[in-house]
Amino acid sequence: MTQFHVGQKVVCINDKLSDFRLPGFKYEDNPSLHGLTAGRLYTVRDVFVNPVTSQINVRLAEIIRPIGCNDRELANVEAGFHPDRFRPVVVRKTDISQFKAMLNPQKTEVTA
Repeated sequence: MTQFHVGQKVVCINDKLSDFRLPGFKYEDNPSLHGLTAGRLYTVRDVFVNPVTSQINVRLAEIIRPIGCNDRELANVEAGFHPDRFRPVVVRKTDISQFKAMLNPQKTEVTA
C-alpha cells in the first residue's frame, strides 16, 4: 500500500461502487461515492484509521463525505476512502537546459 500524506496530490484510479457493507449504515440513502471520479486530481486532507474497519483511509479536500449511520456515536463522523482508489501524482521537474540544448544544437566539425 502506498503511504499518503496531508497535502499530497493524488489521482483517482477507481470510482466503482463496492459491494462492501457494514450493519447500521444507510447505504440505500446514499449509494454514491459523493462525486469521486476516476482520472480526477484530489488533495489528501486527512489520513486516519477507520474506527469501524481498522483500516487506513484518506479524506479529500474536494469531497466532504458524511457516513449516514444509525449509531449515535458515529452519526457525525465523516467517512473516508480506501487508499487503493488512488495513486500519487508524480511531479517531474523539468530542467530548462534540456530545451535550450534543443534550440542551440552543438556545432560539430566535419573532417575530410
